[in-house]
Amino acid sequence: HTLEVKAYGGVANGSAKITVWRYKYNPLLKHPLIVIGGSLLLAKMLKSLQPKEQPSQPPKSKPKANEEPVAKAGGPYSGYVGDAISFDGSASYDSDGSIVSYQWDFGDGKTGSGKTVSHSYERSGRYTVKLTVTDDDGATSVDEAIVEIQEKSMAQSNIDAFWYAVTGLSTTLLIGLVVLFFRRGLFE
Repeated sequence: HTLEVKAYGGVANGSAKITVWRYKYNPLLKHPLIVIGGSLLLAKMLKSLQPKEQPSQPPKSKPKANEEPVAKAGGPYSGYVGDAISFDGSASYDSDGSIVSYQWDFGDGKTGSGKTVSHSYERSGRYTVKLTVTDDDGATSVDEAIVEIQEKSMAQSNIDAFWYAVTGLSTTLLIGLVVLFFRRGLFE
């Protein structure tokens, strides 16, 4: 007799030994038992198949469960009142897809969106920034970072004011010299 043997999903490698047992006097075993590389399969004799009958398909695997993304808010961050601070969530990832949304809560009542964002604080203090990422299957993950915001010291404020004055003075002086040279006819 000819037997049809079906093996799905790596039941045996190409060098596995095939053993067939046929039991004549056991009414519970209508078909031979076949062992391939230690795995037991039941096989039907081909003569018992009807010509119109289609062989069965291998079992379908269950869909893989969605893995949650991993949010990485970066940090810790620090800066001065009024200065823009850059927040970076680019270390966030999704192992089985992609991140489609980055939402930031800056801890001062303001929010932003994007992989990297800038935000300035109006008051000094310690803030907790939250990054929420959403993947392409709708799963979310949250990470937090600390931000320390300080008032600018008098020295820092004086240095900034000095450079604004020098820059403004330099521009005013340059314009005055150009006008003076044109009046005297030096640029003809």
